[in-house]
Amino acid sequence: MESSEFYDMDPVTIPHVDNDLDWVNAPISVPTPVFQTSPPVADCNPINNQLAEAFQQLSENLNRESAPKPFQSKAYILDIFDSSNPYKLNHFLFQYRLYFCANSLQFPTDEEKINFTMTYLFGVVQDWFEVALQQEDLSYAQPWLFTWHLFVEELWVHFRLSDPVGDAANLIDNLCMKPGDKIATYNMEFMWYVAQLN
Repeated sequence: MESSEFYDMDPVTIPHVDNDLDWVNAPISVPTPVFQTSPPVADCNPINNQLAEAFQQLSENLNRESAPKPFQSKAYILDIFDSSNPYKLNHFLFQYRLYFCANSLQFPTDEEKINFTMTYLFGVVQDWFEVALQQEDLSYAQPWLFTWHLFVEELWVHFRLSDPVGDAANLIDNLCMKPGDKIATYNMEFMWYVAQLN
């Protein structure tokens, strides 16, 4: 029966159309297409091959996620402290506080700060801490090895001026502006000595 004949027929009499709809739910088997891939044809031109390899390496490098590098400030070389001039102790400690703030990722713990600072101690100060470290090796506990403020206190107790208040009072009495000095220099020195009196 040709398809044109279905237009003239009554829908009830069209073949395969009845009240039984099982044929609608019947699975339809569709053949899976098979794609045949041919191996890549090698280019005879060696320059093209080198370019292809270079592009592939470049794309692999771009896809790699590199970890961000921690920020590290470039500070100038730090001063040493050898106790020959006790006035320099406060400046020495201030300088290291600034350095640790600028490089906080390098020195996350007090112990790392202390170990780093000890490498800049020389002379009598280094000898004193060397003896203290030998005592630590003999199981004599040194709490200043692990706490920054105790380490600073240890330096102050043993290597500061013997009479900082008296020295500050004497320096205030003798404070004067030198030729060519600025008022800011005089004020800074005055405030420094007054801070020692408090």
